Amino acid sequence: MVWRARCRILTSPQSLKEKRSVVQSVLAKARNKFHLSAAEVGEHDMLNVAEFGFCSVGVDATKLEQIAERCRDGLERDFPIEFFDEDISVESY
Repeated sequence: MVWRARCRILTSPQSLKEKRSVVQSVLAKARNKFHLSAAEVGEHDMLNVAEFGFCSVGVDATKLEQIAERCRDGLERDFPIEFFDEDISVESY
């Protein structure tokens, strides 16, 4: 599963350093709690928008989509972010 997600940072960071703090916390939570590979993949120069890429490998596509949904809900609950543009792609080989 590959999940690309853009989100708004609701606290309106005043510097890239403040944005980086939120982004790094979001990435760490996605990696540690949800066991996803995660990276910031775009919107590097915009203070109030972040773009993330997440990836996971598994046998059951439904379970992978549920993990993405739980991760999104958990991240929105725990951090000052709101997802507004997402693409989830599940490939079978």
